[in-house]
Amino acid sequence: KYGPQPGAASKLNTKTWRKLLFAVCVFHAVVQERRRFGSIGWVDQYEFTETDLDAAVQLTRSFLLADPGAQTDALRTLLRDCVYTSRLTNDADRRLMQQLLDDFVCEGAVRQAKFSFGSTVYVPDDSNKLAFQEYIRSLPLTDDLELLGLHRNGDLGDATRDFMALLRGISPRFTRQPEFVLDNYERAESVIAVIEGLRQTIDAAFDVEVLQRAAKCDDRLFISLLVSEVESYLGLVSLVKSTAVEIRGALGGRRLLTAEEEDIVNCFLANQLPRRWRAASFQTEKNLLEWADDFAARLRYFQEWVGVGIPKVFSVGMFYSPHNFFDAILQAFARQHKVDVGQLSLTAVPVADPGDVAMGHSGTVVDGFYLEGAAWDKARRLITESTGVEMFAPVPMLRIEPVRNPRSSPTTFSCPVYVSSSRKGAASALGDSSNLVVRLLMPSDREAQHWVRRGTALVTQLD
Repeated sequence: KYGPQPGAASKLNTKTWRKLLFAVCVFHAVVQERRRFGSIGWVDQYEFTETDLDAAVQLTRSFLLADPGAQTDALRTLLRDCVYTSRLTNDADRRLMQQLLDDFVCEGAVRQAKFSFGSTVYVPDDSNKLAFQEYIRSLPLTDDLELLGLHRNGDLGDATRDFMALLRGISPRFTRQPEFVLDNYERAESVIAVIEGLRQTIDAAFDVEVLQRAAKCDDRLFISLLVSEVESYLGLVSLVKSTAVEIRGALGGRRLLTAEEEDIVNCFLANQLPRRWRAASFQTEKNLLEWADDFAARLRYFQEWVGVGIPKVFSVGMFYSPHNFFDAILQAFARQHKVDVGQLSLTAVPVADPGDVAMGHSGTVVDGFYLEGAAWDKARRLITESTGVEMFAPVPMLRIEPVRNPRSSPTTFSCPVYVSSSRKGAASALGDSSNLVVRLLMPSDREAQHWVRRGTALVTQLD
């Protein structure tokens, strides 16, 4: 199917064409296969089809016919801009796509004998079509995760996702039949009782003016941050309280359930977060009871902030909007040093002594990160390769420091930070997922490109 077209065979260097064709086909297979590994493969799921491969092969053929001696970097640009990146919706996926193109469609694949793609797969050094076909038939049927750029425990994450999808598929399906709902009213009221208990524990911290007076912080930015967070949680609490009143009235027989209220009751019975609450909630993948526990923990965290003052260590997973927290850090530095926020980057420096987190030091100490796609070396205090089957590695406290023109290092990784492990969210104006919080410059023991292939990222909360 992808042989030289009639009349063009004499113009093509057969060996170069077959090697480059093989490289493009392997690249396309890797792009497709990474989709089954969830957000660590691609943040968003894309439909890469055989039509894309046909277009890539045709572009490669035309490229070689136009200039047989051209460098592959021009071909990579064409494949990136004309075929593959037009549908990508966020910067992390675009960065990964560029890295995969650099790995597979490269000068080594054309010039070197049996060029290896960093795994057991290599480009046959032959111009004979039959030799390529025989080599392809000899390849194992199972995926080589190193070829895909992933760690060997990537299969564990894939199996876990399949298992959870199976559980969700066999979970009880709740109908809208009134007699069925009536049989479960007691269970629904028990869930409402939990929500009512939650409401009672946080009523004392609802006066924003009191919060402004009580917060022991000299930095007005952090007072504004505190007030903004509490107001967001107040809105959510108000919604929970009003919903509880509405459901109690309907369950008491004073009126009929509306379709939306019936859906909420069914969500209570299924231990799922109602869509109405999820739309107003902080980003989460948790079920109803886990969400309630998480909500209570967040409110206790801000109550302590009000009573004691600004924390010495900020828990990033407690914020309704972690984006605002990191914006406050950048703005405080920019005002102090009179620089443009756009010129700043954030570095993450591991805290050597957890007992030494006084505010007198530079930077802001933050806790609550989990590392996916890599492990954390406690001794050397840097990102390293995963060694076991741990999917999410806890990261110790980090001191976040804004810097201008940070010194570049091959092993410094610009690590994306996501709110949740799904990494999914609405696309922002800058082309990033709304789930993306910030990027932190972090030390590692490998080149940054390695972690791009691994899909390495920090998350602030687990499912």
